[in-house]
Amino acid sequence: MNRSRISTLLFFFIAITLFDAHAQSGGKSLAENWVIPRFEASHVHADDVGVTHSVNAATIKALDTGLVNSASLMVPCPWFPEIADYAKSHPAVDFGLHLTLTSERVSYRWSPVASNDKVPSLVDENGYSITTGPPPPGSIPKRSSWSFARKLTAPTPWAFAPPS
Repeated sequence: MNRSRISTLLFFFIAITLFDAHAQSGGKSLAENWVIPRFEASHVHADDVGVTHSVNAATIKALDTGLVNSASLMVPCPWFPEIADYAKSHPAVDFGLHLTLTSERVSYRWSPVASNDKVPSLVDENGYSITTGPPPPGSIPKRSSWSFARKLTAPTPWAFAPPS
C-alpha cells in the first residue's frame, strides 16, 4: 500500500473510533470524557500577583472561573493593595506569599518593604531592590545574610494584617 492510502485508512479509523467513543458516552465529547477529568486533577498556580494591574485582573478572572487554583502575592510590588483587597473579600481563595528579594525588571522596579537602612545590601543607589543577577564582586558585606532575613520577614505583618 502506498502512503496516501495508509494515511486515508488511518484517518477513517481514528474518526470512527472517536465517533464510537462519543456515541457510547451518552453524548459527551471526548474532552468531557477524557481531558477535563484529568485537568481537574491538576493544580494551576498564578505567580507574581501584585506586579501590575493587568496581572491582577487576569489572576482574579482565572480564580473566579476556576482556571487557577491558587496564587502568590508579591507584597513590595506597586499593585499589591489591589490584590490584597480582593484577597480580603475572598478568604476561601488559596493565596500565599511570593518572597521577593529582587526587582527582576530593569525599567519597572519596586522598593523593599523593610526600610532601606535595614537591608542595605539588597537595594541599589536609588533605593530600589537590586535587579536580578549576580552582584558585583565584593559588593555584598559579610553580614548580608541579615539583610536577606529582614527582607524576607518584613512583608509578613503587611500581608497578614487584619482587615481594617
